[in-house]
Amino acid sequence: TVSLEDNPVLEQEFTTETNQHDLVLKKEGKAFVEEILERIPTKYREVLILRFMEEKSYDEISEIIGKPVNTVGTLLARGKRRFAKLVQKRIK
Repeated sequence: TVSLEDNPVLEQEFTTETNQHDLVLKKEGKAFVEEILERIPTKYREVLILRFMEEKSYDEISEIIGKPVNTVGTLLARGKRRFAKLVQKRIK
């Protein structure tokens, strides 16, 4: 066996290859999510992006979209259900 610690060239090669693989997976995942989001009505897409991609709080989302916090919760719940259904259809 060869230790990566004993061979910096192999360590660099392995690390770079792993990082590239992770980067490709991340890009594919992002493209998949964007594709699904495009198929969701705007009122749900908007709150999903604000909550999960921009990590806004319910209060912040409420201010941004001009709707009560309870409405934000309802839109998020409905949006998540639609997202999940579209993912299930896409992966079958």
